[in-house]
Amino acid sequence: MLSYTLLLLAHCAPPSVLPKGMRAVATLLELETADQSAEIIATSVMNRINPLLDLTLHVTETIEETTKHTRQAADRMYNTCEEARDEINKVTECATNDLSTTI
Repeated sequence: MLSYTLLLLAHCAPPSVLPKGMRAVATLLELETADQSAEIIATSVMNRINPLLDLTLHVTETIEETTKHTRQAADRMYNTCEEARDEINKVTECATNDLSTTI
């Protein structure tokens, strides 16, 4: 499109406007090239970061699963200790009652 603008300037613009028009078109070409370069760089960076993001997601899911299992294990241990404590209290109570009746 900019090449058509240059052709139009060359054929229709007065000689005094031609250098300014050519500079404007050159500036637009430079900006377009810079924009394309930035887009290519951003795409390249995203392609390099994408596997890292996938790995991070996998690690996060693994940590969440491990945390869930750790909590379940802690709950089971607590419940087991609570049950053992209750049994010890029952045995102690029975032993105390037996001693009380003996004395």
